[in-house]
This record gives sequence, structure tokens and C-alpha cells, in this order.
Amino acid sequence: MHSPIHPHSLFPDRILNLKTLRSRTRAQVPGYNDLLHALSSFGYVVGATHQCSEGCFDDCLSLKQDPPCFGHYYKKQLSVIDFAREQQQSGGDDETAVPFKMIDFSVGVGIAGHSMGGQATLFSSSGNNASDHDIRASVLHHAFSHTFPEPTVPTLVFTGEADTVTPPDTMGIPMHDAALTAGVPTGLVDKTLVNHHEPDILCEDRNGIRLLAQFTAAWFKVYLDLTPQAYGFDFADMLFGTGPDSMCHGGDGQMTECTLEP
Repeated sequence: MHSPIHPHSLFPDRILNLKTLRSRTRAQVPGYNDLLHALSSFGYVVGATHQCSEGCFDDCLSLKQDPPCFGHYYKKQLSVIDFAREQQQSGGDDETAVPFKMIDFSVGVGIAGHSMGGQATLFSSSGNNASDHDIRASVLHHAFSHTFPEPTVPTLVFTGEADTVTPPDTMGIPMHDAALTAGVPTGLVDKTLVNHHEPDILCEDRNGIRLLAQFTAAWFKVYLDLTPQAYGFDFADMLFGTGPDSMCHGGDGQMTECTLEP
């Protein structure tokens, strides 16, 4: 769990589900600490699952063309939301209870995820999963999937032309198309020079991680908090503006395609 530094304030809850890294170092959730910390700095309590780094072998469902046993990974993301609610309701008084007490579930939940965690986020934001868990906005970070259900909540898709793991043409763009078909607010951010590791510890551009967190948070501010202007920032302008600091016009680097459908 990552939480804001003001423990007596109430902030909307964000459950961020991230696929753990597969590497020789076997890096797990700490591989995403920069992103998690940056997101929490925008006033969010952020939770990430630490399960299924190699597949959910306790509940194995393998989807066609996908790595084995990730078909039910989204259930782990949803269980983080359930766990946070249960912890808040338990009313504990020790230090471990502090982040859960900060959560304001009345505004719903936002979710995001990278790679297989991105697929989990797509699945969690589709069908009854979103309504059953009060999910109201989602962000996909280089999501891996060959299945593209239509999301029922505003969905922002990040991808990159240098991503050979989840190529834009076969994954990011079809996910964006599914959101367009569903008629929900959506956006496609296809960066020219970015590869699959934009959100994680293998990213060579640490500032790029902070920018990814900033524009992810901006999406949540607009579509989850419903506070497009807050803390002295104009989050709507960050996303939809045309100035040099806006997402599609230079603020998030060189773009091959950057489109938004509010």
C-alpha cells in the first residue's frame, strides 16, 4: 500500500494493479515503487497485488495466445479492492490500519495496470466487474491481451512504438477501439520512442515514470474525482489542452498518435 503523507485527510481510493516483473532479478512489486509513490503524491491510496508473478496457478485459466494461467488474474485485482474495504470496516487502531482509514469509497475506485496487469485492468473494467466493485475509471499501461472486452468506464490506453511485447497495432489500438465501440470516454497515447518498460524499474527515463503517473492521475481527477481543477492544477488542461505541457502536444514526449475522446 502507498498512501498520501497526510494521514488525517480523506482521499479517493485507487487500486493500482501491476504485473510483477519477470527478470533475472525476480523483481516484484518494488519494481514499480517509483510509479506507486508518484501516484500517491496526487492524494491517492494505492494498492498493488503481490500475487501471480508467473501466473495464477491456484486458479489457472489460460487464454488463447496468452501466457499460461493469467485468465483470472483480474480477480486478484478485484480482491485488493475487497480487502481494502474489509480492512476499513474492521476498525483497527494500529499503524497498519491508517491507509485504509484514509480511503473515501463514496467516490468509487480507479484502477490501472501494466502488461498482464493491464489485461487484468481491462477485464476488471468490463461487464459486471466494474459495477460490482464500483470501479469508475481505468488506465492501461502497455497492456498485454489478445482478448478485448468493451470497458464500461472511461479508459485511457498508453502504448509505445518501441514496445515489442505489447505492440500498439495488435494490443493497444484494439483496446482503444473496444472503448470507442463501448462509447465511453477514452484516449490512446502512442509514444514514438517508448518501450514496454515505461512504468517499471527497467525504464531508463525516471522522469518518464513521473509523467506517466501525472497523466494517469489527471485521468482519475477528471473521471473519478470529478475535480478537473484541484490543488492549483488544471488536470483537464493537462489532458485535453493544446499547450506545450499538455499530454498530446509535448508534455509527455514525442507521439506517433495521441487522440482523446472525452
